[in-house]
Amino acid sequence: MQKLTEERRMIQEAARQFTMDRVLPIANKLDPEKGQIPRELIDEMAELGYFGILIPEEYGGLGLGAYEYCLVAEQLSRGWMSVGSLIARGNGLIGALKGLSPEKKADYLPRMARGECLGAFSLSEPPLSR
Repeated sequence: MQKLTEERRMIQEAARQFTMDRVLPIANKLDPEKGQIPRELIDEMAELGYFGILIPEEYGGLGLGAYEYCLVAEQLSRGWMSVGSLIARGNGLIGALKGLSPEKKADYLPRMARGECLGAFSLSEPPLSR
């Protein structure tokens, strides 16, 4: 069973503090007007390693696990769901990248960890028949 260790508490608290200090003030202004997440905030998140939580250290990530990712995503989402979802895209694509060659991993993963290459995906469903 996974436990909330002291190191994990520190990760959670750092994410909470970042959210309160940086994310929430921006969210309160931009969310009602459907504004975009400022690049400066994305860059700050990248500096904190939030885009590389699940990326191995050898590729510039933090090399942590899903538990740590969830702690950070939860705190960011408390401030602005869009910000929490921003890190979900890149960290969520890691599983899809496992089949990449070492050369492709060396190309994509460091850029993803630095927040330069943000993941995206789309979903669709067939229209409901009447």
